Order: sequence, then structure tokens, then C-alpha cells
Amino acid sequence: MSAELTPQQTKQIEDALAAGSKIEAIKLYREFTGLGLRDASIHLDQLAAQLVQRDPAKYGKLMQKAKGCASVIAVCFFLSLGVAVLLLK
Repeated sequence: MSAELTPQQTKQIEDALAAGSKIEAIKLYREFTGLGLRDASIHLDQLAAQLVQRDPAKYGKLMQKAKGCASVIAVCFFLSLGVAVLLLK
């Protein structure tokens, strides 16, 4: 399949990103282009960064979610580390 998107497909992907749904945007991109998960994810990370620069008010929600996910992962990591230390004592 071609990696070229129609304007309607591009709008669907951008709407999903504006709603903060990167997973939905990746699914759509993969469906439209036939690319694999890794390639679609890389492309959409680049697209998201461009969209945030172009219209931070509209696409800022996407970047806020990404920051929140990193915080949750960090908290889980440190909690797991604490539990492991307690169990090893």
C-alpha cells in the first residue's frame, strides 16, 4: 500500500491526535498506509510534534498525555523497586 494519505484520511488522523488519542491515530495510519506499528508510531510522533508547533492550543492535549504517561511509568518503577528492596531484606 502507498504511504500517501488523502486529505480526508489526514483529517481523521489529525482529529484523533487533537482528541489526545494517539493509539487511534496509529491504528488509522496503519490502516490507510499498510505500514507496520513501528513505522506508523515513528511517523505519528513526528507529525504530532509538527502539529503542536503549528497549533499548541488544539494539539497540546496530546503532549500533556505523553508527559502524564511518563510520570505514571516512573511512579510504578519506583514502587516496584521499593517492594523489591523490602522483599530482599
